[in-house]
Amino acid sequence: ILGDKWRTPTKEDFEELISQCDWAWCEWDGYYGALVTGNNGNSIFLPAAGSCINSNFIGSGNFGAYWSSSLVYLTGYNMYSYYYHFYNGHFKVDYTNRNEGRSVRPVCE
Repeated sequence: ILGDKWRTPTKEDFEELISQCDWAWCEWDGYYGALVTGNNGNSIFLPAAGSCINSNFIGSGNFGAYWSSSLVYLTGYNMYSYYYHFYNGHFKVDYTNRNEGRSVRPVCE
């Protein structure tokens, strides 16, 4: 929808953001989330939009969960993807079942 230059970030993209950027839990224009600032001074705000599990929206304002395009290959499982999540100063990459709702923050090449 966004065009050829846009894509869903990979697990490695999120790991790079974690290791090479400064992260701060903050309120921005009335919404809680993470302000991510790179070495070049550019920043993005990732809202703490929560997630959706079994049609129930949970955690809005308390945590953020963003899909990556990287699949997890586990024996007997084919429905898992990596995602990035953060809450109140904690930031990490994890994986979960792809039937859960997560936000997507596309990146441009």
